[in-house]
Amino acid sequence: MVTEVTRTSSFAVYDDVLPPAEFQAVWEYMQRTNYTSVHQQMWAKTWRLCDGSPLAGPVLFSNETTARVANQVPQHMVLPPEMVQQCVFPTGRPIDQLFQTILQHGDDWSDLIGRQPQDWCGFTTRAFLYPQGTGLSWHLDLGRYSGAYIYYAHPNWNVKWGGELMIADDPAREKMGAAFDPHDPSHTSIYHPDKTKRFGQHLENTWENKKLLETGAGRYVMPKPNRLVIVSLGCAHCINPVSAAAGDNVRATLTGFFIAPEAARAARASQGVVPAAVAK
Repeated sequence: MVTEVTRTSSFAVYDDVLPPAEFQAVWEYMQRTNYTSVHQQMWAKTWRLCDGSPLAGPVLFSNETTARVANQVPQHMVLPPEMVQQCVFPTGRPIDQLFQTILQHGDDWSDLIGRQPQDWCGFTTRAFLYPQGTGLSWHLDLGRYSGAYIYYAHPNWNVKWGGELMIADDPAREKMGAAFDPHDPSHTSIYHPDKTKRFGQHLENTWENKKLLETGAGRYVMPKPNRLVIVSLGCAHCINPVSAAAGDNVRATLTGFFIAPEAARAARASQGVVPAAVAK
């Protein structure tokens, strides 16, 4: 039975998300999945140079519409049959139960991620492994997203092992998610000249550092097994590096994004929210 642990205007946390047998099946799936470095093709700048090299599995989709939007496939084009068969729910894999659980509870999170179908048309999922020494620096999820989720699929965790999800307080969220101002030097330093694509804070994070330190407070979520976290749009968050104390234990997650349809993205853009350039 899914148990709500805590809920704020930025995120919600749930425990006992899957029954024991299904949770074990997901953990076995995590072990069977093929992984590559997140930097296999090039530097994935969502991860800073100090974040190490986490491992990622294939991206899966809750429906064909999500696959089409996420892969920018025009409506007049047919999705490749192999993509539909291998990557679209139902996949025939143990993680289908997690897909089903999220679909069943989607309306419960409308205050965080909006409502389906007007605010999100579906969601993605991707397996990630964070071994010791890896993490994910502070960032925002904007652009084509309506929100995000993290499901912890590892069977054991110790509080000494790190890997916590860190979430900035709402005042920091409002400051970092504010509309783009081309006359503000602290904003223009992170945008391309056309002011529509983000450079990000990958090599120099003066703007990010200033905004987060204005409040300098937030909350953390332990990576407890069989736990699901829902994170709202534009909420500044990061993953603490996994400690050397973890040894061979990895922070194993199924992470995904609720994908906003084109109309919802256009509405946000008209209100001054600039799309993020890098998807993870």
